[in-house]
Amino acid sequence: MVTKVNRPSWMGVGLLCLLLAACGGGGASSSPTSNVQTGVDSTGLNTSGGDGGSGSNTGSSGGAGRVGTTADANDPPPIPPGSPGFLLASRSVVTYALPFSNYVPPTSVNVNFVNTTTATASVAMTWTGNAISSVRYTSTGTNTGRIDINYNVPPLLGPATIDDVVTITGCADSACATPIAGGPAKIVAEYTITNTIPGADGYTFGFAPLTAADLVWDAQRARLYASVPASASANANSVGIIDPGTGQVESVLSVGSAPDVLAISGDTQFLYVHLDGADTINRLRLPDLSLDLSIPLGVSSYNTPWHVRDMQVAPGAPHTIAVARIGPGSPSWGGLMVYDDATLRNSNPYYLGPGVDYLQFGADPLTLYGGDAQDSGAAIFTMTLASNGPQVLTISNAFSGGQGLGAIHYDNGLVYSDAGGVFDPSTNQKAGALVSPDQFIVSVTPDSSVGKIFALSWPSGIGDWYTLRSYDEKTLAPIASIQLSGVPLPIGARIKLVRWGADGLAFATQDGRIALIHGPFVGKSQ
Repeated sequence: MVTKVNRPSWMGVGLLCLLLAACGGGGASSSPTSNVQTGVDSTGLNTSGGDGGSGSNTGSSGGAGRVGTTADANDPPPIPPGSPGFLLASRSVVTYALPFSNYVPPTSVNVNFVNTTTATASVAMTWTGNAISSVRYTSTGTNTGRIDINYNVPPLLGPATIDDVVTITGCADSACATPIAGGPAKIVAEYTITNTIPGADGYTFGFAPLTAADLVWDAQRARLYASVPASASANANSVGIIDPGTGQVESVLSVGSAPDVLAISGDTQFLYVHLDGADTINRLRLPDLSLDLSIPLGVSSYNTPWHVRDMQVAPGAPHTIAVARIGPGSPSWGGLMVYDDATLRNSNPYYLGPGVDYLQFGADPLTLYGGDAQDSGAAIFTMTLASNGPQVLTISNAFSGGQGLGAIHYDNGLVYSDAGGVFDPSTNQKAGALVSPDQFIVSVTPDSSVGKIFALSWPSGIGDWYTLRSYDEKTLAPIASIQLSGVPLPIGARIKLVRWGADGLAFATQDGRIALIHGPFVGKSQ
């Protein structure tokens, strides 16, 4: 049995034939900003969607390996001049999906009717069901429509390349008793479930099996360091060394109670580790992670310990760190401290207006930026480091009244916030903002060496429905995206994006893994 969908009449065909290369070519529909691969955008998942009529399936379910049915290679006979008929924009589509994805947008093919004179034209569809879960038809205009091919989610099928065939018949009546020219037409639908998505913005997506509270990149040794918190089910209270190219955890070393915030010196000589359970910062020598010195953080006037929200190593000065402390109460600002080795440069905590939560050095060891992530003013402080501690040069509320600030990042003369804002210290003004269709941008990392900015965004109220996007660093225009449904990420907690290598990106998941992405999506645009 097939389902018939009523169609309005269509008049005219000339422009249609030009667009479809003599009424026979064309491709599947896709996002206009995507890198198109026969109906596939740069994420490997087609961005088109739809609803409307449906049909029925024939065939068996798919599985591992390559499964499928081969369509008749012969095209339908051409539509005789003046006769009613229909045309498909494509007769083959390819869709890629990541193995963990719990949502795959439909792959779409446009339909055009020609020389129809009745308002009751219809479409009948059948399909094999190796990977396809349903096929739906939607009218999109007076003489146009769209076929949406929906697939079973990858966890139900496993890694495989699966072929299906959708057969379409157009009819001049709602009962489909009078077929029209152009059919039966077949669409060969190839569905590949893989960790590697091809294309100009493609990538490989993998995981390292380690729980991480924080991550930093050692460019000299091409390794990631991860702090493994006390709450981890394995390797708790340690620092792990990961080869992101292979995803292998090469070694794990115990470092003390509850490590979380990490900072690495620009010369990769030292790794600074905040031990939240010991109220200290330990400086470890690289590469053996041996203890070099400990910096006690002391206690507040309430006799409660100070902790670290953020810390940064001064560029070109591996023995100097700036620390944003947190303490009891709300807001929890604990002052900005600068240490040379274990010696406190400022004799008293340096409080800056509403307070500093996140830090970032500029291009030299004397320029420091601070961000207030707890106050609605979302202040950005530009400071210089004097012999007696930090001195404020300017304060900007360029991001007040917006989405807040979050952590901040410095790159090529600009300061970027985790909420997507861009700040120009030379003018003390907002220089722009990333735009996302989602409600919140929650994490950002810029990299002028590849000319891109990477951002995680989240639409409030939709679970772990995060999307990772790349943007052009000069224009702030979006380039490509990866839909991360099926990757558990914390809601409301900071998710730090870390660049590694020539074309790699890493972040920690909520289920005790480190996500590792590499490929053209991250690398320099060609």
